[in-house]
Amino acid sequence: MDPKRELEILNGGCEIEIEREVKEGGKLVRLLDKVFIRDIPARERAAIGQALATGEAAEAQLYTGKDQAWLDTLTHESFDRIIEEGQRLNLTKGSGWLKARARVALATDTTGRLREVAERANAEIEARIASASAPSSST
Repeated sequence: MDPKRELEILNGGCEIEIEREVKEGGKLVRLLDKVFIRDIPARERAAIGQALATGEAAEAQLYTGKDQAWLDTLTHESFDRIIEEGQRLNLTKGSGWLKARARVALATDTTGRLREVAERANAEIEARIASASAPSSST
């Protein structure tokens, strides 16, 4: 196993540097900060799948444990970095939950309408896994 990945598993995630923009004394100040990105246990994969289905803000909140007000202070680049790292650590677990829900929906679909939606969703999940698994240019 990759030593970096082993350390992330032992620590329950990884810490990354980010930038936030906050108002102080009527001025916008850019702060360097660190945030811990959770390697979410497989037993909580439903939360990952639900966050993936809800959107990036829900993902960022799940990965960091930070509230929406804190997330709103992030620079766009830092927000993207949180999503990138969170997906790298967690996407395969969450996508498994989504795929399982899709299989159940397809099995109970009597109209056939869900098949196209499920195929598009599966293609999107696979693309996101490939993107999250690709080596990052920032590491």
